[in-house]
Amino acid sequence: MEENLKVGPWGGEGGKNSWSFKANKGGISEIVIMHGWAIDAISFKSDDRSGTFQYSDKFGGNGGKTEKIMIDWPREYLTSIIGTYQSAWPFGPVVIRSLHIITNVTKYGPYGTEASTPFSFPAEGGEIVGFHGRSESFVNSIGVYVKSQIPFSASNPDYTMQQEIKLDASTKLLVGIMGFYGPVKGNDDYEALRSITLYTNNGRYGPFGEEIGTSFTSSASRGRVVGFHGRSGFYLDAIGVHMEHF
Repeated sequence: MEENLKVGPWGGEGGKNSWSFKANKGGISEIVIMHGWAIDAISFKSDDRSGTFQYSDKFGGNGGKTEKIMIDWPREYLTSIIGTYQSAWPFGPVVIRSLHIITNVTKYGPYGTEASTPFSFPAEGGEIVGFHGRSESFVNSIGVYVKSQIPFSASNPDYTMQQEIKLDASTKLLVGIMGFYGPVKGNDDYEALRSITLYTNNGRYGPFGEEIGTSFTSSASRGRVVGFHGRSGFYLDAIGVHMEHF
Protein backbone atom coordinates (compact mmCIF):
# COMPACT_ATOMS: atom_id res chain seq x y z
CA MET A 1 0.00 0.00 0.00
CA GLU A 2 1.37 3.44 -0.97
CA GLU A 3 1.74 5.95 1.82
CA ASN A 4 2.69 9.60 1.75
CA LEU A 5 5.30 10.03 4.45
CA LYS A 6 6.38 13.36 5.93
CA VAL A 7 10.14 13.55 6.52
CA GLY A 8 12.06 16.37 8.22
CA PRO A 9 12.34 19.32 8.20
CA TRP A 10 16.03 20.11 8.41
CA GLY A 11 17.39 23.57 9.19
CA GLY A 12 16.46 26.18 11.78
CA GLU A 13 13.44 26.82 13.95
CA GLY A 14 13.00 30.43 12.77
CA GLY A 15 10.82 31.77 9.99
CA LYS A 16 7.35 33.07 10.77
CA ASN A 17 5.77 31.32 7.78
CA SER A 18 5.04 27.60 7.78
CA TRP A 19 4.71 26.29 4.21
CA SER A 20 3.81 23.08 2.43
CA PHE A 21 3.27 21.89 -1.15
CA LYS A 22 2.38 18.35 -2.20
CA ALA A 23 1.25 17.01 -5.58
CA ASN A 24 -2.38 15.92 -5.30
CA LYS A 25 -1.80 13.60 -8.25
CA GLY A 26 1.28 12.97 -10.35
CA GLY A 27 4.65 14.40 -9.41
CA ILE A 28 6.88 17.46 -9.17
CA SER A 29 7.76 18.75 -12.66
CA GLU A 30 9.44 22.09 -11.89
CA ILE A 31 11.39 23.67 -9.02
CA VAL A 32 12.40 27.34 -8.99
CA ILE A 33 15.20 28.24 -6.57
CA MET A 34 16.36 31.77 -5.72
CA HIS A 35 19.81 31.65 -4.19
CA GLY A 36 23.09 33.41 -3.49
CA TRP A 37 25.03 32.78 -0.28
CA ALA A 38 21.90 30.98 1.00
CA ILE A 39 18.58 29.68 -0.34
CA ASP A 40 16.46 32.84 -0.55
CA ALA A 41 13.24 31.27 -1.84
CA ILE A 42 11.80 28.18 -3.48
CA SER A 43 8.62 27.31 -5.42
CA PHE A 44 7.18 24.24 -7.13
CA LYS A 45 4.95 22.99 -9.94
CA SER A 46 3.36 19.55 -10.25
CA ASP A 47 1.94 17.71 -13.27
CA ASP A 48 -0.61 14.88 -13.39
CA ARG A 49 -0.21 14.12 -17.17
CA SER A 50 -3.83 15.08 -17.87
CA GLY A 51 -3.12 18.78 -18.46
CA THR A 52 -3.74 19.76 -14.84
CA PHE A 53 -0.94 21.65 -13.10
CA GLN A 54 -0.53 22.80 -9.51
CA TYR A 55 1.59 25.84 -8.69
CA SER A 56 2.87 26.67 -5.23
CA ASP A 57 3.41 30.10 -3.76
CA LYS A 58 6.97 31.38 -3.54
CA PHE A 59 8.32 30.44 -0.11
CA GLY A 60 10.98 32.83 1.20
CA GLY A 61 12.31 36.28 0.33
CA ASN A 62 13.14 38.24 -2.81
CA GLY A 63 16.94 38.08 -3.02
CA GLY A 64 19.30 35.93 -5.03
CA LYS A 65 19.50 34.79 -8.63
CA THR A 66 16.79 32.54 -10.07
CA GLU A 67 17.39 28.99 -11.31
CA LYS A 68 14.68 26.77 -12.78
CA ILE A 69 14.86 22.97 -12.66
CA MET A 70 12.69 21.27 -15.30
CA ILE A 71 11.89 17.65 -14.43
CA ASP A 72 10.62 15.39 -17.22
CA TRP A 73 8.03 13.68 -15.03
CA PRO A 74 7.03 10.78 -15.07
CA ARG A 75 10.15 9.54 -16.89
CA GLU A 76 12.22 11.56 -14.42
CA TYR A 77 11.26 11.93 -10.77
CA LEU A 78 12.73 13.23 -7.51
CA THR A 79 14.62 10.72 -5.38
CA SER A 80 16.84 12.68 -2.97
CA ILE A 81 17.81 16.04 -1.53
CA ILE A 82 21.15 17.04 -0.04
CA GLY A 83 21.92 20.34 1.64
CA THR A 84 23.54 22.32 4.42
CA TYR A 85 22.31 24.83 6.98
CA GLN A 86 23.91 27.40 9.27
CA SER A 87 23.21 30.75 10.96
CA ALA A 88 22.55 33.51 8.45
CA TRP A 89 24.97 35.78 10.39
CA PRO A 90 26.53 35.70 13.89
CA PHE A 91 23.70 35.04 16.37
CA GLY A 92 21.21 35.23 13.47
CA PRO A 93 18.56 32.68 12.44
CA VAL A 94 19.59 29.32 11.02
CA VAL A 95 18.71 29.07 7.31
CA ILE A 96 19.19 26.60 4.47
CA ARG A 97 22.54 27.54 2.93
CA SER A 98 22.73 25.07 0.03
CA LEU A 99 20.68 22.45 -1.83
CA HIS A 100 21.23 19.66 -4.33
CA ILE A 101 18.14 18.18 -6.03
CA ILE A 102 18.61 14.60 -7.22
CA THR A 103 16.39 12.59 -9.59
CA ASN A 104 16.57 9.05 -10.95
CA VAL A 105 18.29 10.58 -14.00
CA THR A 106 20.69 13.30 -12.80
CA LYS A 107 21.78 15.70 -10.06
CA TYR A 108 20.95 19.44 -10.02
CA GLY A 109 22.99 21.97 -8.07
CA PRO A 110 24.51 22.90 -5.78
CA TYR A 111 22.41 26.01 -5.26
CA GLY A 112 23.50 28.50 -2.60
CA THR A 113 26.77 28.24 -0.68
CA GLU A 114 27.70 25.10 1.24
CA ALA A 115 27.99 25.54 5.01
CA SER A 116 28.88 23.64 8.16
CA THR A 117 25.93 21.38 8.98
CA PRO A 118 24.94 18.85 6.29
CA PHE A 119 21.70 16.93 5.83
CA SER A 120 20.46 14.46 3.25
CA PHE A 121 17.51 12.25 2.52
CA PRO A 122 17.45 9.44 -0.06
CA ALA A 123 13.90 8.26 -0.81
CA GLU A 124 14.99 4.66 -1.22
CA GLY A 125 12.30 2.79 -3.09
CA GLY A 126 10.11 5.90 -3.32
CA GLU A 127 9.55 9.29 -4.91
CA ILE A 128 9.60 12.77 -3.38
CA VAL A 129 6.20 14.29 -4.24
CA GLY A 130 6.23 17.43 -2.12
CA PHE A 131 8.08 19.71 0.28
CA HIS A 132 7.39 21.53 3.56
CA GLY A 133 9.25 23.84 5.92
CA ARG A 134 9.48 27.36 7.32
CA SER A 135 10.51 30.63 5.68
CA GLU A 136 10.72 34.39 6.04
CA SER A 137 13.48 36.37 4.28
CA PHE A 138 15.15 33.03 3.49
CA VAL A 139 14.16 29.37 3.51
CA ASN A 140 14.75 28.52 7.18
CA SER A 141 14.00 24.81 6.97
CA ILE A 142 12.94 22.21 4.42
CA GLY A 143 11.51 18.69 4.53
CA VAL A 144 9.90 16.33 2.03
CA TYR A 145 6.79 14.25 1.38
CA VAL A 146 7.56 10.78 0.03
CA LYS A 147 5.35 8.40 -1.92
CA SER A 148 6.74 5.06 -0.89
CA GLN A 149 6.14 1.39 -0.26
CA ILE A 150 8.36 1.63 2.84
CA PRO A 151 6.29 1.27 6.04
CA PHE A 152 6.91 3.35 9.11
CA SER A 153 9.07 1.43 11.56
CA ALA A 154 11.79 1.84 14.12
CA SER A 155 14.31 1.43 11.27
CA ASN A 156 12.80 4.46 9.54
CA PRO A 157 12.37 6.89 12.46
CA ASP A 158 12.39 10.03 10.31
CA TYR A 159 9.09 9.10 8.65
CA THR A 160 6.20 10.93 10.26
CA MET A 161 2.77 9.32 10.27
CA GLN A 162 -0.39 10.61 11.88
CA GLN A 163 -2.74 8.43 13.90
CA GLU A 164 -5.90 9.56 15.65
CA ILE A 165 -7.07 7.99 18.92
CA LYS A 166 -10.73 8.35 19.85
CA LEU A 167 -11.86 7.48 23.37
CA ASP A 168 -15.46 6.96 24.41
CA ALA A 169 -15.45 9.03 27.61
CA SER A 170 -18.43 7.10 28.96
CA THR A 171 -16.49 3.83 29.08
CA LYS A 172 -12.78 4.65 28.71
CA LEU A 173 -10.68 6.89 30.94
CA LEU A 174 -7.14 7.98 30.11
CA VAL A 175 -5.22 7.13 33.27
CA GLY A 176 -1.53 7.60 32.47
CA ILE A 177 1.32 7.83 29.99
CA MET A 178 4.68 6.12 29.58
CA GLY A 179 7.49 6.86 27.15
CA PHE A 180 11.15 7.37 26.34
CA TYR A 181 13.25 10.46 25.67
CA GLY A 182 16.78 10.91 24.36
CA PRO A 183 19.02 12.47 21.68
CA VAL A 184 17.78 12.67 18.08
CA LYS A 185 20.32 11.38 15.57
CA GLY A 186 21.50 14.00 13.09
CA ASN A 187 20.25 16.90 15.19
CA ASP A 188 23.36 17.59 17.32
CA ASP A 189 22.09 15.13 19.96
CA TYR A 190 19.12 17.40 20.68
CA GLU A 191 16.93 15.61 23.23
CA ALA A 192 13.25 15.00 22.54
CA LEU A 193 10.53 12.44 23.18
CA ARG A 194 11.36 9.25 21.27
CA SER A 195 8.14 7.36 22.04
CA ILE A 196 4.90 7.57 23.98
CA THR A 197 2.28 5.04 25.11
CA LEU A 198 -1.17 6.06 26.37
CA TYR A 199 -2.91 3.95 29.04
CA THR A 200 -6.66 3.76 29.66
CA ASN A 201 -8.64 1.92 32.33
CA ASN A 202 -9.01 -1.07 29.99
CA GLY A 203 -6.02 -1.07 27.67
CA ARG A 204 -3.25 0.89 26.03
CA TYR A 205 -2.48 2.66 22.76
CA GLY A 206 1.03 2.53 21.38
CA PRO A 207 3.91 2.66 21.61
CA PHE A 208 4.18 5.46 19.06
CA GLY A 209 7.77 6.15 18.05
CA GLU A 210 10.94 4.28 18.93
CA GLU A 211 11.45 2.99 22.47
CA ILE A 212 15.07 4.04 23.04
CA GLY A 213 16.72 6.34 25.56
CA THR A 214 15.55 7.09 29.09
CA SER A 215 12.13 5.83 30.17
CA PHE A 216 9.55 7.86 32.06
CA THR A 217 6.03 7.34 33.36
CA SER A 218 3.34 9.47 34.94
CA SER A 219 2.81 8.80 38.63
CA ALA A 220 0.47 5.95 39.49
CA SER A 221 -2.57 7.24 41.37
CA ARG A 222 -6.32 6.80 41.32
CA GLY A 223 -7.63 9.32 38.85
CA ARG A 224 -7.79 10.26 35.20
CA VAL A 225 -5.78 12.44 32.84
CA VAL A 226 -7.73 15.61 31.97
CA GLY A 227 -5.02 17.54 30.13
CA PHE A 228 -1.41 17.82 29.01
CA HIS A 229 1.41 20.33 29.22
CA GLY A 230 4.97 20.39 27.92
CA ARG A 231 7.51 22.03 25.65
CA SER A 232 8.09 21.78 21.90
CA GLY A 233 10.24 23.05 19.04
CA PHE A 234 10.90 20.92 15.95
CA TYR A 235 10.00 17.95 18.14
CA LEU A 236 7.97 17.31 21.27
CA ASP A 237 10.68 17.99 23.86
CA ALA A 238 8.76 17.35 27.08
CA ILE A 239 5.29 16.26 28.18
CA GLY A 240 3.37 16.08 31.45
CA VAL A 241 -0.22 15.43 32.51
CA HIS A 242 -2.93 17.19 34.48
CA MET A 243 -4.74 14.72 36.74
CA GLU A 244 -8.18 14.71 38.30
CA HIS A 245 -7.91 12.47 41.35
CA PHE A 246 -10.74 10.26 42.57
